[in-house]
Amino acid sequence: MQAIFRLNERTLAQLVRWGIAVLHDTIVPEELVWPTDSEWTELKTKYHSRIHTEFSDVVAILDGTTVHVSTPKDPTESKSHYMYKKRHAINFQVICDLGGRIVFLSKHAKGAHDQRDFNNSGIRERFVGKPYGLMADAIYTFNRKNDIRGLIKGYAPLKKSKNQPLTILQKAFNVRLRISRALVENVNGRLKSWRVLGNKCLCYNTTDHARFDIDEVARVVCALTNILIRDSPLRQADWDVRHGWDQ
Repeated sequence: MQAIFRLNERTLAQLVRWGIAVLHDTIVPEELVWPTDSEWTELKTKYHSRIHTEFSDVVAILDGTTVHVSTPKDPTESKSHYMYKKRHAINFQVICDLGGRIVFLSKHAKGAHDQRDFNNSGIRERFVGKPYGLMADAIYTFNRKNDIRGLIKGYAPLKKSKNQPLTILQKAFNVRLRISRALVENVNGRLKSWRVLGNKCLCYNTTDHARFDIDEVARVVCALTNILIRDSPLRQADWDVRHGWDQ
């Protein structure tokens, strides 16, 4: 782009920042919106066939999405961003409704620790005392023993213990939950189709956060993804969870 438009890197970066800022101020407030209680109820009724009946109080699906970044030169930053296999990353918590629309994106966290990031994201407080809940994968624990903030409705796969393997019924429960929550994996796939999140994120720099606001960039990507999902839905209108589970 520098060669095509005959712009130096600094000018081009400034134009990109302005473009991101415009999109963030125009489409993000309209596309990345947390539903009201009545809207959650309407969405649950509309998409009731998307989840198995035993999860009938679920209105949202949670997952973490990891974005790889360059290895920080500072040893402290390198340690805090370390993921595994000598890779470094930042992590976002993503929530979509049962139609596949993204309704929440957390601020980025260093490294890739979904349970820690869930605990610090404020997501749990949004569901305390509500008649509806959410589902996620086995990494998450929604109600901890020492949690005094109230219980929430949350579903995650059952885990086998060292001396107690899962029963056939428990395995069947996990299959039904996996089929129901596959939607958020599809959403994450759409997010990762954007190079800024799918490849190593070059706009994130631990020593120069002012160059690009990665949270602002990610919110814009989520808003654009919602627009694309609305035009090209992740599920057909008549899709039923029983298509993936023989009762």
